[in-house]
Amino acid sequence: MPLFSMRIRFMKQSIIVTLLFISHLSLMTGCSRNEVQFEDADQSINKLYATFRKNVDKGRFELAVKYFEELETRYPFSPNSLQARLDLAYAYVLYGRAEQAVSEAEKFIRFNPTHEHVDYAYYIRGIANFGQKKQFLARLFPRHSSDFELTAAHDAFNDFAFLLKNYPNSPYAADARQRMIFLSNTFAEHEIHVAQYYLKKKAWVAAANRANAILQLYPETPSNRDALAILLQAYRNLGLDNAAADTEKTLRLNYPDHPLLTQNQPLNANIE
Repeated sequence: MPLFSMRIRFMKQSIIVTLLFISHLSLMTGCSRNEVQFEDADQSINKLYATFRKNVDKGRFELAVKYFEELETRYPFSPNSLQARLDLAYAYVLYGRAEQAVSEAEKFIRFNPTHEHVDYAYYIRGIANFGQKKQFLARLFPRHSSDFELTAAHDAFNDFAFLLKNYPNSPYAADARQRMIFLSNTFAEHEIHVAQYYLKKKAWVAAANRANAILQLYPETPSNRDALAILLQAYRNLGLDNAAADTEKTLRLNYPDHPLLTQNQPLNANIE
């Protein structure tokens, strides 16, 4: 699947998650402890879990948490209790509560590091952090050169990388790999914009450093095209004729239709 098609796919997934969150927002009502009517101490684990799931499915998180706590208190080491934590973590992802999702996934990992489904916990933590990408995608085009915080995105990338390295046969490995490609493209795009900003400011060394970093850190992303063009402009302005000639040769060989070559159009032309 082409990289740009995968990007569109993940953007659509983000929209769907947002719509799910909005459609169920009215169901997320608070519930105090005394509003939860637990049965006697012999209430079955299956019934507790079923009630927990019912509230999760309806987006009643405060109430679901109460039943989860009761389930964990009565049956702390049961498969249902462990599954309930994973269910709750994934539900938080679907309803846009990334921080709670990460917290629940980390608790599962911390207390069950050798569990047969711990790979799923790493995957949940990854997609929870991945879900926060909207916050930095909206900031890919800054008006000044500050290097924005991309912590959640890098955390997601590291979660997926850990999953692939340690659980290569996990059923979630393929999706994790595609999300890593998407994130790499996003990081590279961010670096391109910062490098373009440096071109505008005539900070040639800083622009060249950014462009070289893109080529080294994200060698298989579409941003390589513009990274080479930025590097060429920076070298020209620094008077590094040999480096500029080598870079131009590489650019012409791989991207002969780039505007810098065909129209002599500098990459920083549209930066405000």
